[in-house]
Amino acid sequence: MTPEFISSRQNPDGKHAGKTAIPKFASFKPHSPSQIQSQDIRVSNNINGLPKNHDDAPDGSVSRSKPHRQTRGRHHPRGHHERSMKKEVNRHIGSESAGQDTGSGESISQSFVIDRVGDPNNLNFGALHRYATASYFRFGAGNVVGSPMNQRIDRAVSTDRGLVLSNDTHGLLKKRNKNARWRLDQERGRELKIKPREEYDPAIDSAADYVFIEAAQRAKRRRGNNGLPVSSSEEDGAQYRSVEGKARSKKEPADQDLKYNSDKSCSKDIAGSRLLSLDESARKKQVQLSKRTDAEPTNFEAWVDLISHQDSVLELGHNTKRTSLTNAERRSNAEIKVSMYEKALEKVKHSEGREVLLLGMMQEATRIWGIDKISSCWRSILQKNPQSLRLWTKYLDFMQTSFTYFRFEEVQSVYLDCLNLTYGARTSGEISLDEQNKAFDIQIYVVLRMTLFMREGGFAEYATAAWQALLEFVFFKPFTVQSSDHNKEGFSHEATVSMFEKFWDSEVPRIGEEGAEGWASFSQKQRETPQSRKETANDLEDSKDRWGSWLASERWHSLLSRDPARTIDNIEENDPYRIILFSDIRPFLIDPPSLTGQQLLLDAFVAFCCLPSFGAEGPDSRSRIWGRDCFLRNDVSRLDGNLQDSWKLRLLKQRASPKEQLSIEDEDVRLNSGTPGPFQFPVRDYQVSPDSLFAEKQWFAAFDTWQEQCFGGGGPVEVAWVLRSLKTLISVGAGGEAVALYVLALELRTSPATVRKTAKNMIRKRPFSTRLYNAYALIEYRLAGAKNGEGFITTSINMGTKFDEVSQGDSMLLWRTWIWETLCANSAQEALVRLLTFGEEEIQMPFPKLHLPDDLGSTKPALLLRTERALMAIRDQMLSMSSYSQANFAIECLILFAYLRNAESLSAATWAFKSNTALLSTHISTNSSNHEYLHQSFARLLYYHATHTHLFKPSDIRSLLAEAITQFPQNTIFLSLYAWNEARFRIDDRVRSIVKELVLGGSGDTKSKAQDSVIPHFFAIYSEMHRGVTFGGNISTIRSTFERAIKSDSGAHCAGLWKLYFLFEHSRFEAERAKMVFWRALRACPWVKDLYMLAFEHLKREEVMGEADLRGIYELLGEKELRVHVRFQDTFRGLDERQPNQREGEEMLSAERT
Repeated sequence: MTPEFISSRQNPDGKHAGKTAIPKFASFKPHSPSQIQSQDIRVSNNINGLPKNHDDAPDGSVSRSKPHRQTRGRHHPRGHHERSMKKEVNRHIGSESAGQDTGSGESISQSFVIDRVGDPNNLNFGALHRYATASYFRFGAGNVVGSPMNQRIDRAVSTDRGLVLSNDTHGLLKKRNKNARWRLDQERGRELKIKPREEYDPAIDSAADYVFIEAAQRAKRRRGNNGLPVSSSEEDGAQYRSVEGKARSKKEPADQDLKYNSDKSCSKDIAGSRLLSLDESARKKQVQLSKRTDAEPTNFEAWVDLISHQDSVLELGHNTKRTSLTNAERRSNAEIKVSMYEKALEKVKHSEGREVLLLGMMQEATRIWGIDKISSCWRSILQKNPQSLRLWTKYLDFMQTSFTYFRFEEVQSVYLDCLNLTYGARTSGEISLDEQNKAFDIQIYVVLRMTLFMREGGFAEYATAAWQALLEFVFFKPFTVQSSDHNKEGFSHEATVSMFEKFWDSEVPRIGEEGAEGWASFSQKQRETPQSRKETANDLEDSKDRWGSWLASERWHSLLSRDPARTIDNIEENDPYRIILFSDIRPFLIDPPSLTGQQLLLDAFVAFCCLPSFGAEGPDSRSRIWGRDCFLRNDVSRLDGNLQDSWKLRLLKQRASPKEQLSIEDEDVRLNSGTPGPFQFPVRDYQVSPDSLFAEKQWFAAFDTWQEQCFGGGGPVEVAWVLRSLKTLISVGAGGEAVALYVLALELRTSPATVRKTAKNMIRKRPFSTRLYNAYALIEYRLAGAKNGEGFITTSINMGTKFDEVSQGDSMLLWRTWIWETLCANSAQEALVRLLTFGEEEIQMPFPKLHLPDDLGSTKPALLLRTERALMAIRDQMLSMSSYSQANFAIECLILFAYLRNAESLSAATWAFKSNTALLSTHISTNSSNHEYLHQSFARLLYYHATHTHLFKPSDIRSLLAEAITQFPQNTIFLSLYAWNEARFRIDDRVRSIVKELVLGGSGDTKSKAQDSVIPHFFAIYSEMHRGVTFGGNISTIRSTFERAIKSDSGAHCAGLWKLYFLFEHSRFEAERAKMVFWRALRACPWVKDLYMLAFEHLKREEVMGEADLRGIYELLGEKELRVHVRFQDTFRGLDERQPNQREGEEMLSAERT
């Protein structure tokens, strides 16, 4: 209680009413009226105005003390200064009211000062005194009167000299002050650690039966002079009013059980010296790697290790915890690496080592060199290394992805130069067959990538004609040319090309077209010129939406241009690109050096048709690697129909208000309405087998995604054209049985009414092909039911006993198909009964209905033993003959037998699987296609066990699938099943751990494969979209997964990823974010025309882009030299001609409104 308050309760004589008088001290004596008036004037000056000069104070003492008080006040917050002033005013007012009653107007008039001259210090300092300005608070959360409501005061940029208004766009993140973030990174927080207990005795603690928790020493709460408790901050530290001066920081943290992990303390204990030891070990490694390069200067691996270690060395000089480097740091690091690469190239002369070093140098050079220097350096490198596929690939990546300098014609000329250089390398001098195969691999890759590049740029007929010419030139040569090639005499390559020119200029039907008979048939009999075809373009829509009408017309013409036209065809549009001349397809006429090259050519053709690769392809085969290339794997860019449901891209229900945020709870319910099946992941990368070729809804189907994309006539290729092309190739024996089985499975999907006839024709040509019999049996199972399928398959098994040993080994494929089809019909006991007949001379149908084990009785052990020994004998025989595919069929039957004989025991099947794979590993590599096939077959058994058995351990399935993923990390069967198994038990979030290991890579070969593949990114996005908020997923996590994908080397230029990202933002009604993703996508993939069309289809409808933006995108198509079928002016002119009355009506209506 203050003395002033006490004095106000006293009587005029100094005594309390009804109480004894309190002793009066000198400090309690009331002030005289003159002193009160002077103090009021001084207080009012402090609040309302600034004195002209400090010497104007009433006396010198006050004048000397006043500046000191103002100087101290500047170091305190404004609120504290005002509160202190208010206290002082209240004190004087109270004392005045207690002492004497002055006039009503005298003190009030003296409280204000009128200053008409002003303070000359305002001119010297350039601003008013801070405490001379009345305090005020802004109202409206940063809004300014008269300005738009979306503009607010930006506190981070505004100063006392002026205010800065910024747009507060709805839904976008506000800009952050990068300098503030930089300061936070530079000012590292002090780490804390637990103090070790001095009285700690391990022997005593280990013997105790409890854990001792020491109670925190709580300081006794003291009370101050006024009786109130003293806070800990007041007790421990000096106060800002204290005579001890400014409060200083503590040397120890508030918690007594912790201490700062400073440099001095770190040097005293082992745990604290962790960071220093890491720095020291990194420096020691730097010295060791440098010594290794000096001792082994020709070892390129030593140079690569040293250069890669520079990233760790760069981080040693930083005392920050930043996760990324600045641009200047990246450039300086890149300059150091380039100089080290150049030094290494002077020492290393081996071709393999130089290829690795050149790739690394050019990757770092893109950060510091200009495009002209990089282009000239690439040309000189490729002239010296024309047979390096990896160098050619990186060079094409560089030329195709440079948005600033991208022009379609220029990049196309780069592809043609690549073909010419590789052809010159094949024909120059005598080179070995292996070198020819390597050069041909480069040619096929360039042809595949160039044709996809042309189709994505809008020149689909050019790409189709290139493949027609190449397939006709390789597989349909006349007999005279084939015999001369076999004898190495007669026709030269140029003579063969000139003969093919006559065939092409005749414009007879080519491969894939109706009535096509091939080049060989044309040379034998001269055919008449075919009749002309007529194409009718769609009419322009009568709509006010001119951009929408242009988009519809452009897409219709794009579908018509998938097949090349001829000079005699009646085409309404005047488009010179529709007719492909011989000079256009001349660079694509290349000959494979061997049968392996022909198979590679067929693999490239099905990749161009967006189809999966043929069967028996290992995880590291060329066709599987193509499917992981971001420039070749763009099938995701065609997202229509059910594919949008698989990716959860359907537009949600429109929100009631544009400002309403998307409800995370509703989104979680929508995403988790049911556990997604394991077969819905639309991106496929696994070994194609009969199980997937002829699969139904119970297993992964190879053609599901292709069917969704191409059926209905809207896909990149025509379904009928693809099927006719493959059937024509089979007629000349191209590809063998693998292509024949592939065509039967494809025709079963596309034309089931004619597949039986095609299969019978193939069997007539190959009467001893057990695989064709198996395919026909599967066709009967799918079309006619289990009865017809089982009847045909038993007949085929009985016929197989009369074949040779290799064909008898193929008969195991019939057995496994029979067992699996019976299992899928929910008849495990019947499957075992059929398997027990293995080894008999002939199978009798129909089987009697048995009830195991009663009907078998005492003969059951004998039957089991006989069946097991017969299966093991076939397995060992096939392994001894190196027929590993047939051995796989026998091993699969052994696993099924172990599973069924032990009452569907997963542990018994697992033991059989591991023992047989270990046996197979003694003959071939564990990363071979045979091992992958066995793992896929066993994964099918795991799925069957999980769906048909009520009691099972998900942990067992998880561990087995994790082993398969470790061995084959790119296989989407294992990834999908693993995610499906964990969908019900997502507590530990194991799917994200698997995805992180795949996307970021593990170590060694696994890391390099993960970095070169786009498949893990698609799977990571898919798993996040199906996670939901309940299990830790939301829109932010999905968006971060997208960002990680498009910032990686394998996904930065994948058009499918970019379109998926755009549609994701658009489906969440994030129009502004979708617009940002759209522009980023164009910069990353400037050759993909479909990405440009997204603006006219989606952004125009959302009113995010105006007329000027859309016209700019249209002009950008012409600037990048991409194909535009319908000119913008032609569309407007056609609409104006078709709607004269409507145009006049609109003009009259606008005039009336005016």
